[in-house]
Amino acid sequence: MKNLKIMVGLFCTLILSGCASQQAINMPDNFWDDASSKKIAIAFVKQPEMYAHRSGGQGLLDLAINEMVTSSVEDHINTISHEKFENGKSRIAEVIKAKGGEAVILPVYYDASEATELPKEQRKKGYFSYDASAVKENYNATHLMVIQTIAAGTMRDYYGIIPLSKPRGYINADVTLVDLADNRITMKKKIIEEVHLPEGVDWDDAENNYPEITKIVHSALENAADKLTENL
Repeated sequence: MKNLKIMVGLFCTLILSGCASQQAINMPDNFWDDASSKKIAIAFVKQPEMYAHRSGGQGLLDLAINEMVTSSVEDHINTISHEKFENGKSRIAEVIKAKGGEAVILPVYYDASEATELPKEQRKKGYFSYDASAVKENYNATHLMVIQTIAAGTMRDYYGIIPLSKPRGYINADVTLVDLADNRITMKKKIIEEVHLPEGVDWDDAENNYPEITKIVHSALENAADKLTENL
C-alpha cells in the first residue's frame, strides 16, 4: 500500500506540473441570446481521493521518506470530503435559470472513463473526447457542463526531503461546457485554489485530528465552488 502511495505521489507530481498549460476557451458573448432554448445538464466526475500533494524536486527515495514522515496527516487528508466543492452545482443551476435557461443537476457522477471515451480517430481538437449522447437522450439536454477535479487536498513545497513551506489547502479542477449537438466545447476553464494557513497556528495537531488542515482544505473547496459560476 505504501509503495502504491509513493507511485501515486510521483504520478500526481508529473500531472500537476503540466496541467496549467491547458488553453482556456471563453464562452461566446452571444451564448445567452437564446437562453430559453438551452437546457444545461450539470455533472461532476467521480472525485479522486484527497491527497497530500508535493511540489519541488523529489526522487523516489525522497518520496518514500516523506510518505513515512507525514503518513498520519496524509491519512487524515484522505478522509476529507469533496462536498463543499460539489455544493457549487446548485449555484451553477441558479445562474443558468437567472439567465433564462433551464438547468438539470445529474443525480450521479458523469462517467469520464475509458468506457465512454471516443475512439482515437473520432477525437478532435476543440471537441469533447467522451460520448455524451446518453445525457442528451435521457435529459433532453442541449449542453453538458462537466466539472472534473484533477487533484485536491493539500500542497506543500519540498526540496528532496526538506519541506520548504507549510501545507496549503489545494484544489485543481477543470470545467467544460459541451454543445451536445456536435460535442463541440463551448467553454473550458481551469480552477486552481490554494489557501494558506493563518500565521501562528499549530497545524500538526494529530491529537485533535488536524483541525487546521481540515479548515484550509475546506476553504479551498469553497473558494473553488465560488469560481464555478464566474464568466457564465
